[in-house]
Amino acid sequence: MPAQAGRRRSPNPRTAHSTKGRRRSARGRRIAHPRLTRWRPMAAPAHTIRIRRSPRIAWRVVMQMPSPARIVLVLLVVGIAGATLAPAGSTVTHAQSEADFVPVTDVMLQDPPASEWLMWRRTLDGWGYSPLDQIDRSNVGELRMVWSRAMTEGRQQGTPLVYDGVMYMPNPADVIQAIDAVSGDLRWEYRREVPEDIGDYVFNTLWQNNRNLAIYGSYIIDTSADDHIFALDATTGRLAWETRILDYQENPAT
Repeated sequence: MPAQAGRRRSPNPRTAHSTKGRRRSARGRRIAHPRLTRWRPMAAPAHTIRIRRSPRIAWRVVMQMPSPARIVLVLLVVGIAGATLAPAGSTVTHAQSEADFVPVTDVMLQDPPASEWLMWRRTLDGWGYSPLDQIDRSNVGELRMVWSRAMTEGRQQGTPLVYDGVMYMPNPADVIQAIDAVSGDLRWEYRREVPEDIGDYVFNTLWQNNRNLAIYGSYIIDTSADDHIFALDATTGRLAWETRILDYQENPAT
């Protein structure tokens, strides 16, 4: 129960059952209830920047400091982005050279470089904060918008991976994009063909959810709405392999 405006809070938790904060029953008697304590997350490092999410319909991404170092800050705004539908498969626009791509190893995943975001919440312990410290409270006000890119239509719950200057972004309905993190240019896009009857077996629009990806070796790995696990070539977005885990018609998510 939120405190009334102007009410002083006692620092002593033993006073939580005092007459203050009690409610009346239908007969007018005062019934004591414990004071609710709001959950507070673990404090972030001093250099961590927290930015409130905006409900605007778009995915606003990179901001850049007007400094020689050109630090890139990624800002994910949750919303629904309108986009035209494209045929299934991989579309390559600015493919990365396979010879220049350094495969991701176990060592890199266990101790990721400060500049990379190789998994959901970045580290194996799920810390979720970047160790970079060039952007802090003293200069965050100097950030400015550099580029933005619309995501595919649907439920936006994705967390991007960032590796070697490329952002791998999960989109709704089994769409994956590789985006140049500095320029915002699309390097490749993969659109998996979704069965037309998927909505009959998966509750509501749950099948659209695509929350995170994995990167290992030279592959971007994801799971599909029709119960497959598949891997894409990280440099081209082309399908490398896929394996069916379940039959979505026999094991529906309802």
